[in-house]
Amino acid sequence: MRALIALVAAVVLVACGRTVETGGGDAVQAVPGCGERADGLTATKTLALVGRFPTSAERGGGTFAGTVTVTNNGEAIKGDTSQLADVVVVRDGKVVGASLPKDLVAKPLDLPAGASADFPATGSLRECDGGEPLAAGAYQVFALVAVNRSGTSTVAVGGPWPLDVT
Repeated sequence: MRALIALVAAVVLVACGRTVETGGGDAVQAVPGCGERADGLTATKTLALVGRFPTSAERGGGTFAGTVTVTNNGEAIKGDTSQLADVVVVRDGKVVGASLPKDLVAKPLDLPAGASADFPATGSLRECDGGEPLAAGAYQVFALVAVNRSGTSTVAVGGPWPLDVT
């Protein structure tokens, strides 16, 4: 229960767009909210995140799906994480498609040095400030996976990946 409460607190911090210290001394912006700048979404050294997303999606589809792989480039990491990666859609440097809500139980993650783990990653094709389908055009996709470790969060960030909305 304590781990679940800590994970919920980490998710709340992530959802509010605050800065999170990562385990390797990296500081990254947590998941930015609607309309916020995505400048702080930069790859970290400790946890590398590689995404596989479609390069195009139909705007009426509502969502698009991909997969991300998190690789540990540092010491072994044990903690709790979400079962799904957070995904944001960015245009002109600002978040226009916010991370989808998650109502999941935390999952334990044991990631030895050099090991990898895959996560499903679903992004929204709807404007986060009104719910309308995104306008056709070029966007960027970023993904994040936060691992809560005894009160601190290690965050893997990946992107940008191009997404053409048609």
